[in-house]
Amino acid sequence: MGTGYGTSRMQPSPQFTPPASSSSGQGSGVWIFVGCGLLLLLTLCAGSGGLIYYAMNQGAAAGFPTGPTGAPTPTGAPGDPAVPAPAGTPLPSRTVQATVTQAIGNSPAPVNATCNFVVTAVADAANPASVTCRAQVVCGGQLLYGGPQSGYFPCTVSDQPPRISGRDENTTSTDTDAAMTLDTTTGQLMVHDDAGGPHGAFSVTARIDSVL
Repeated sequence: MGTGYGTSRMQPSPQFTPPASSSSGQGSGVWIFVGCGLLLLLTLCAGSGGLIYYAMNQGAAAGFPTGPTGAPTPTGAPGDPAVPAPAGTPLPSRTVQATVTQAIGNSPAPVNATCNFVVTAVADAANPASVTCRAQVVCGGQLLYGGPQSGYFPCTVSDQPPRISGRDENTTSTDTDAAMTLDTTTGQLMVHDDAGGPHGAFSVTARIDSVL
């Protein structure tokens, strides 16, 4: 009696493949979004800085004086003695030498002190007969009349012989410098100021020695 063994074929088990995780894709998307946001922010900052730099350069090119913040700095009203005279036709400058003959009050320059200063003149472009002079009157090494934005006065000038005459009647309490009278024809220079000036109230008279 024969014995028959039944044979069965072993079927291979199907391989299990785990489903793809969606977390990695989401993470990549988040990082891409963050990177794009940072790039956009940097682009906006660079653009704003460029616009500010361009505006400041345009203001400087236009001739506007700027303060620490880049804003235009006021220069005062027309006619203010502290404001430089408008541009015009420059006339020959003159060097004046004088000697103090009288000193009263808080005069920083004593009698016999030497005065040396240059007078510049500009004729108004629209009205050449209108001339504005500027001087920084220094006697005995002390500034008696003028200043960084001061020292302007109406004047008349001539070349043959060199002559200058003019007057600033306002003292420091009214404008920004002392009062001054200059007349090289009569050979006299007078400077006086009130108590509001840097030297206090004083009066100085000087004799014009030369005009070059």
